[in-house]
This record gives sequence, structure tokens and C-alpha cells, in this order.
Amino acid sequence: MTKSATREAADKVTFTQAEVTSAITAGDTAARAGRKNLIINGDNRISQRGTYTSALDFVHNQYHFDRWKSNKTGGSIDGTIVQSSATIDGAICITQLYTVTTGSASSYIGAHQKLEFPETFIGRTVTISAWVKSNTTTARLQIYNQASGGNATIAVDTHTGGGAWEYLTATGTVLAGTTALSLFVATLTEAAGTVTTVTGDYIEFTNVQLELGSVATDFEHRSYGEELALCLRYFWKDAAFTSWFFPIDDSNNTYFRSEVYFPTAMRSSPSVSVDTSITGTQHITNSHVSLRLNYISTYATWTGITVDAEL
Repeated sequence: MTKSATREAADKVTFTQAEVTSAITAGDTAARAGRKNLIINGDNRISQRGTYTSALDFVHNQYHFDRWKSNKTGGSIDGTIVQSSATIDGAICITQLYTVTTGSASSYIGAHQKLEFPETFIGRTVTISAWVKSNTTTARLQIYNQASGGNATIAVDTHTGGGAWEYLTATGTVLAGTTALSLFVATLTEAAGTVTTVTGDYIEFTNVQLELGSVATDFEHRSYGEELALCLRYFWKDAAFTSWFFPIDDSNNTYFRSEVYFPTAMRSSPSVSVDTSITGTQHITNSHVSLRLNYISTYATWTGITVDAEL
């Protein structure tokens, strides 16, 4: 009977050095393959705030896609953001596309994500990777370290500016005294006055990953449910959510409350707002909020909730 290749491998008693090295490498890769990406929503699938199928003028330092905050240089530059898709390595990927509509010298446009508990990474080697497309050589992927001794870029890789998709990756060590650690994907200036970001420049990116170690590995594809749960710790928005106000006790029908429990525990006590007019909020914790409606003579409902605990 002819044995399969798998059976022959299992029956072997001795192995060549090459076979041993290959097995160790494969095992090491498998051991590091799960839950390695420190970036949340690196493939841009979660967008609770809305979808951006047409160009949207964005505001500096504002969240659009979950966990991604859009950035630009003050009032000296303007731009748009579009949610798009591209085929990369044979797979369809959701992308964020930023385009400069008004550019000036020493300006930038793009997005960043800030990591929680940056002090836990001090002295550790980290590697970033992402697919990036741009028409400017100032486009880049970088890790930005805010530390007590000053701010610094600790890892960066630049795009050639040729308008094609390129896989960028860089490695660095987190500085002592760090107070914030961010990953940027942007068109950035080399130094004040020496580089110009002009109208028409763009940067597009997807499959962003930040991991411990000095080697960039394949992008970690988490399920949609897992990725959404990670995002919900920072932000929850449900325009269709509806609930009743109820009197706080049988003898008092003028003070009404509605208790809301969040889908998951938030990072911290969040800010809370609803689309319906209410008196206010009370007793906010990282897991629930009490909505308040005073001086009504009958039952009422409220609709639409936004809960924000972003960094």
C-alpha cells in the first residue's frame, strides 16, 4: 500500500537539519499568528459613524472609521475622505482614501490610531505594516512616540509615490517615558518649508498592523464580530435603538428614567447622548447610563444613542 506524504512524515524517526528548521519556523509562525495585531479595525470594516461612499470634507482630529482619527495641518490644508475598496494580493480590501483639495507648504493629511496603555510597550520592539497607495513621495507609515523627553518618530517607511499599492513596514523600539504611542498613515513633511503637500495629493491604506517583534507577519484577519466587539469598548452608536422611560416609583409619575446597559464594558465612563430630547443623564459608568426625563404626565420613548469613550 502506498503511504501518503503526511503518513510518511509522521512515521519518520530521523530528520534532516533543513526539515527541523522548517518545522520550527512553521511552529513559531503559527504560535504568533493569533491575536497579534495591536491595531483595532486595521482593515476598515467597522464604521459605526457612517459610510463614506462620496467625498466628505473631514474635520481635523475627528473620528470617522472606528478607532481611526483623521488629521490635517490646521487651516492650511483641506481634504476629503472616501470609503473605497481595492483588490490587493487577490483579495478585496476596504480602504480609507484621503485626498488633498487645498494644499500648502509643510502640510499633511491622513489618519492615526492611538494605543491604550502605551507605558506597557516601553523598551519593546514593535513592527508596523500596511498596504499603502499614494502619488507623493511624502506619503508614509510611521509610529509616533510622545515621551517625557520629547516627541519622536521611532519607525517609518515611505511610499515611492508612483500611484501603485505598496507594502510598507518598519521596526522600532518604544522610547522610555512614553505618554502616548500612535500609528500614522499620512502625507507628512520632512522638515518645515522643505516639502510641499499640494492639491491632488492622496493617500489610501488598508490592512494596517502593529505587532511586537522585529518581523512583519501576515495581516491578522479577525472575524467581523470580534472586531466590532473591540471597537465597542471605545464607541457605540445605534440610531435605531429605542426604549421606554419609566417612573422611578409607583408614587411618583413626574420623574422618569430609562436604564441603558452598553453592549460591552467601555474603556472608561463615556459621554452619552441620544437623538430624542431628554432632561439629562445620570449615574454613568463604563457599563451603563441612566437617562432622565422630568415632569411628564405619561409614558414616553427615546430613540438613537451615541456612547463615546475614545482616547
